[in-house]
Amino acid sequence: MARAASPMDPPEIRSQPMGKLTLPPGLLRWGRDNGDRIAAVLAALGFALSFGFDYGLDNQLVYLLRSLTIANPGILENDWFASQTTHYHPVFAYFGALLLWLDPSGWLVALVQIAIITAGIAMVYEMLRALGSRRAALAAFFCTIAVVLTTRTSGVATTYVFDSLLQPSALGSLGLLAGAAEFVKGRYFASGIWLGVGGLFHANYLVLAIPVFALAQLAIGLPGLVQRGIRQLGPLAVAALTLLPVMLAAAAPSPDAERAQQILFEIRSPHHYDPEYFRSALVPFAAYQMLGIGLAAHLLRGRRTAAGRYGILLAALMAAVWVGTAFQTIVYWPRVVQIFVYRLAPYIDLFSIAIACFVLVELAIAPATVRRLSPAAMGLALAGLVLLGTFGNERRNPFPLLLAFSAVAFGLSALGLLGERAKLGFVGRFWRRRGAWVVLGVSVAALSGLPSALAKTRERSSLLSDKKPNAMLAWMREHTAADAVFLTPPDLDWIRYHGRRAIVVDWKAAPMVPSELVEWHERLRDVTGREVRSRRDLRGYNQLNQKRLRELTEKYGLSYVIVRREAARTLGFERAPAYEDDRFIVYRL
Repeated sequence: MARAASPMDPPEIRSQPMGKLTLPPGLLRWGRDNGDRIAAVLAALGFALSFGFDYGLDNQLVYLLRSLTIANPGILENDWFASQTTHYHPVFAYFGALLLWLDPSGWLVALVQIAIITAGIAMVYEMLRALGSRRAALAAFFCTIAVVLTTRTSGVATTYVFDSLLQPSALGSLGLLAGAAEFVKGRYFASGIWLGVGGLFHANYLVLAIPVFALAQLAIGLPGLVQRGIRQLGPLAVAALTLLPVMLAAAAPSPDAERAQQILFEIRSPHHYDPEYFRSALVPFAAYQMLGIGLAAHLLRGRRTAAGRYGILLAALMAAVWVGTAFQTIVYWPRVVQIFVYRLAPYIDLFSIAIACFVLVELAIAPATVRRLSPAAMGLALAGLVLLGTFGNERRNPFPLLLAFSAVAFGLSALGLLGERAKLGFVGRFWRRRGAWVVLGVSVAALSGLPSALAKTRERSSLLSDKKPNAMLAWMREHTAADAVFLTPPDLDWIRYHGRRAIVVDWKAAPMVPSELVEWHERLRDVTGREVRSRRDLRGYNQLNQKRLRELTEKYGLSYVIVRREAARTLGFERAPAYEDDRFIVYRL
């Protein structure tokens, strides 16, 4: 006789057919609720992978330098820039040091950058998702990805939302995009936290976020302003206190301030600060705004809706950049110039493109939307499209894509409107039931450029390159003392980082504190033997002679000098080189 079940018996284990996988109901529900998010993250990941896997290039040679010294104690202690100047990204320095300590090869640095880009671009979807239906938001996001595959998120004054390198601005971008998404959703405290985190990694984002989001909160209205302002700006204030020593050092009154501004604005970085260098890029910049605002003017109204907050944020960003532009052109105010408002320009481009795509999708899904577009708004959008086609960057101009999206959207809208007539009622019924899916399918087709972009990943990746390591750098690391000081061609910005030995100066590594920037310029003058007014003057190093070398050795305590092979005759040394290859000769002093 079977025994009755007891409360102490173990739970019954029911067998499952072999090969059959049963997912927990909670996981299934989560998948159904977030399937659109998964698709968006996958699209964002594809975009991120199209940048490739890079390490040890360009800006990283400066921004990861402090990280390198933390992860490898005892190197570069005699290097002026690495050990004696103010490093203005202290939080990033320790973050980078952790990555390099875990993986000195740089692969972890590259993979973290891919994750940051994926998360940041996915935040754009979160903004669109707050504006309307998931299918409309997903279709608009796919169209946005298709456009930014062309633009690479580049903007005015050589700015960008993301590029292939992990640097402080990448984390600043993630903070700004996540903060923007939370702001649109009305979650102001979460928005402030994200903005504060991004600002901790890059102070420029912190300095710009405070007035932009303060203005946005003011635009929402006076009722509840104090409470909203505290939630929005409180985390930013905490982050500002953390970075206060660095910001005070850069902004403190100094007898070198005027000279330092001249060096920064006119010699080292006119591509960032002088509108003459990027004046032509301001027209496409304005064109994106005309297109986005023109199409979405009917949507971006109100103060307490997600769409209204989207419009308010876009307007606050635009105000910061255009007012800052006025203080660089109409009235010149160096302090405003130094804030570098163009840091925000590529985000305005991105948000304008995203909202334009969203409205185009709405037009296709809900044809009656076209009745909400005023003639003035349509004219503004059309003018923006024409300006973009006329003045956009030849290599990175998304005009053909945006024109095609517009034609398809208005064509489908016209088809849907025709379906409202009695004789074409089946068209209307079909469109009401399946229109959103049709538009989503069209938007997936718009991502046809992603496979070709991914096919170029290898050639865009320094870590996947077949290029052999530089033998001179290996010789420096293995055969010279850790405290050696090298005199190097100042246009070569990779010797210090990869050779791991102190140098006198290079063009790339320019400090921001006024007195230090002035010294940087004086060092360049010393090693080139001429007044340096632009990068072209660095060629003066190739006329290095023994007399000037003796003076530099006495002043900077040099151990070695590196010259290009073609410049060795000018130097006139008869001694045997310590190292030579087909490009460089190194002499011990």
